[in-house]
Amino acid sequence: MRATVGALLIILSGCLPPLSAVEGKACDEAHPCPDDLFCVDDVCRVSATPPPTPTTRQVFGDDCESTANWVLSGGSKLFVPSTPAFSGAASCRLQASDGPATAFGLESQAIAVQDGLYCASAFLRPGAVPARATLVLRRYGGPTGTTLVEETPMSPLATLAADAGLGFQPVSAKLPVELATTAGVKVALSVEARVGASVLFDQLVVTLTTGGDGGCP
Repeated sequence: MRATVGALLIILSGCLPPLSAVEGKACDEAHPCPDDLFCVDDVCRVSATPPPTPTTRQVFGDDCESTANWVLSGGSKLFVPSTPAFSGAASCRLQASDGPATAFGLESQAIAVQDGLYCASAFLRPGAVPARATLVLRRYGGPTGTTLVEETPMSPLATLAADAGLGFQPVSAKLPVELATTAGVKVALSVEARVGASVLFDQLVVTLTTGGDGGCP
């Protein structure tokens, strides 16, 4: 008899879904969670303690009234304020150098570092001579905090194509950061080499989400 009961339990356990398949599913009094999970806020979880609520705050923003937020590269020039704008009164215009074609861009001053997800967003518009432009988040480390450790890729979501047309287009990038391995975070705009190229940007903002698994706004 004991052997029969044991065999039955083995068979039944093989029919039950793994806890990983149940975690996150809806639950209530009529639909309880398996014994090893807890029904918290109507969701099956491995702990009786509710997960932390993600919080998001802005850690960087540029209003196109000053060049003080930026370090230029590739001989580029930054004109503020400029027009047209996506919203409000003005945008910023990043212009290639007057010399031979070379890649150019700008990078922000250091942004405060904390554990969490950094999200950058902006609206970009090609200038009179269009060129591909990419919004980038960079993570720095090393003894002096100036060694580039990681940067976001040139993905479609982060890039304004050279043939994007005349209107402003949204771009975005995200980068998870751990304070233990990061000395600095910066946001940058990188533009391909093209003689006379320029790009306008507006509403360039970086947010930081901490305390949970929340994504970008």
